[in-house]
Amino acid sequence: MTADGLIFGRGYSTYLNRRNYFMLAMQYRRAGDALAKQCVKHHDDFVVLPLLMCYRHSLELYLKTCIRGAKRSLEKNKEHSLDLLWKEVQELLIDAGEENSVGLVNAAIHELNKVDPKGTAFRYPDDAAGEPFGEHAYAQIGTLPILMEQVELELGGVADFLSGGDNRWS
Repeated sequence: MTADGLIFGRGYSTYLNRRNYFMLAMQYRRAGDALAKQCVKHHDDFVVLPLLMCYRHSLELYLKTCIRGAKRSLEKNKEHSLDLLWKEVQELLIDAGEENSVGLVNAAIHELNKVDPKGTAFRYPDDAAGEPFGEHAYAQIGTLPILMEQVELELGGVADFLSGGDNRWS
């Protein structure tokens, strides 16, 4: 890194914080948790979309952790589809002879994918064609941190299983 600038220089390391997919997913979840806490404490609707984007992106990265843990390439899914990533993880579990018992993950993916199938609805006001995104929805902000922590635990177990205990998941 070069000398101090307006954004980058001496301060917090970006290298250590993105060493692998799981670690990066945890950071997005924790950012979502912090925004959820602010939202609830201050009745701050202004952070709802950013916190949903953080949670959705963390879920995408957790799924990619599972795929990479099984030593598969991520080339199949360039559109950031949670449904496609989840389908691939489920196929990996079936191939490994493991029954899929992560219903909470399935429910979270289904709900997030219904509202934001391409990973853009929480980031932009409209789609690539200039059309506004779907219907108005209300997010259960107070319980989201607990739900996403459970999702992290479940997908961490799946990634550990698929990697054969190699928890580097890079």
